[in-house]
Amino acid sequence: MNKLKDVIVENKDTTAKIVDIDGTYIVYDVKLPNKGDFYEFQFDVVNEGTMDAKVSSLITHGSDDYKDYLHYGLTYVDDGRGVYANDILKSGESRRVALRVTNVYEGQEMIDKVFNLSFTIHYIQK
Repeated sequence: MNKLKDVIVENKDTTAKIVDIDGTYIVYDVKLPNKGDFYEFQFDVVNEGTMDAKVSSLITHGSDDYKDYLHYGLTYVDDGRGVYANDILKSGESRRVALRVTNVYEGQEMIDKVFNLSFTIHYIQK
């Protein structure tokens, strides 16, 4: 079983709240009023199983328009490399990952806009 552990939030002048963490699924609300504002959280992805696992998919969800305003970046903290499908997480291994959501849009409508977002990393046995 894979799960997220030790979630730490770092942000730049934003309002954000983690609503729920379940396995490898995180639900959060974020307000990013200015272009360049970001919300980042770091977490350990832990393979507690007896077999190696690989990333099968990385899924982001939100309101229909969030992709017009926000950019997602997912990287391994130790080497800065992006996280992609087919990356391997060995049995018993843990990797620190950073997920950064950045406002790439400038406009008045962003001042009070709150995005309800979720993120999931799906793993399958290698």
